[in-house]
Amino acid sequence: MLPYSAEFEAEVLAVAGSPDRHARDEAAASLGRGTMVHRLVTTGYRTLQLIHYFTCGEDEVKCWSIRKGTKAP
Repeated sequence: MLPYSAEFEAEVLAVAGSPDRHARDEAAASLGRGTMVHRLVTTGYRTLQLIHYFTCGEDEVKCWSIRKGTKAP
């Protein structure tokens, strides 16, 4: 179970003015608590057994979320 407050996270984003992780962390620290967004995402990925899979072409790089052990075609 992760403690999470959508109201607090909205306030952090309003103070930070940017969704950038560094700006969010500084804004959360100025409000007296840490943000839980990063921990929520990493815990969700771990619980769902997801990993990042990167593909690249001449003009783009894509990041896919796939299950661990999935074979790439």
